[in-house]
Amino acid sequence: EVGEIMLCLDLSRSMDVKDVQNQSRLETARNVLKSLTNKLSGHRIGLCVFADNSIVQLPLTRDYNRFKLMVSEVNTSYFSNQGTNIGSALDNARRSFNRNRARAAVNIGCRY
Repeated sequence: EVGEIMLCLDLSRSMDVKDVQNQSRLETARNVLKSLTNKLSGHRIGLCVFADNSIVQLPLTRDYNRFKLMVSEVNTSYFSNQGTNIGSALDNARRSFNRNRARAAVNIGCRY
């Protein structure tokens, strides 16, 4: 069933650690998010990035190519204040959903 998906991506500096097949955690997360996007059809998808605070980097859209581009461009230097404030990301993601829609999901992409 078609719905809305807001993906939250951790951009704290711990995501620069290379511990998954000699790729950084961020690069691994990017690949997973792009792979997920390739399997979607008709869903609205968005991107919320976070460290000590969070921002909606891409509001909900059906433009999967734009989503992939945004995922490719984000990096751990986006936030000067470091931390892993998942609560802030969840709040921002929740506020992004169309209140009239029945199905919505939030996915947190952070530490492995």
